[in-house]
Amino acid sequence: MRKRLTDEWSIELDGEYLSRLIDNNLQFVAPGRTIWIAVWKPSADQAPEATLEGIKRELPNPNPDGRVEEWSDDRLEVRYAPWYPEPGNQGVQYSLYGYTIRRGSYVQTALISDSPKDTDWALTTWRSLAYDFDSGA
Repeated sequence: MRKRLTDEWSIELDGEYLSRLIDNNLQFVAPGRTIWIAVWKPSADQAPEATLEGIKRELPNPNPDGRVEEWSDDRLEVRYAPWYPEPGNQGVQYSLYGYTIRRGSYVQTALISDSPKDTDWALTTWRSLAYDFDSGA
């Protein structure tokens, strides 16, 4: 099910999630999974790779269990996502921190699961983020 996040951005969710807005961030919750989403508007003068380099400098843990960095075929969008095991309220949680960056806009996501087997779910969900060129933006 495709969910509209802003006028420009949407994401594909694999089922029913409870959603709410907390401090201007979207939260989607399903059993064993939580997704946090924030949409940012950096200067349109800043290239996506410059935005990504700034994000990488600010990351608290430079040693993830895994990471993905990829460009769209048209080179207008860069994606970066490190993956970490982290302490949770009921044991270890597995978190993918994804960034989908275009000139003038990017989406920051945290896809959190109770299962280490949810890497594919996290990557698929994160990669489903889409920018709608026809939105008038």
